Amino acid sequence: MTASRRFVVYGINPVGAFAGGALASSVGLRSALWVGALGAAIAFLPLLFSPVRSVRTLADAEADLGLQTEEQPAIA
Repeated sequence: MTASRRFVVYGINPVGAFAGGALASSVGLRSALWVGALGAAIAFLPLLFSPVRSVRTLADAEADLGLQTEEQPAIA
């Protein structure tokens, strides 16, 4: 699981570097840095307006998504 997460997190770095370089080449370095700063500043908005904030337990998340869970028998 850790290797998969690292692949996704660190694997996107070259794509972002390429996109940042292309943006800086087309609009200028200062403007590209402002675009990056603005993007970093508003990155929290999708989570702010999503139902993730109200989830406190796994059961809450399953209820919000409409998932049915199988009841596990209690181990004595």
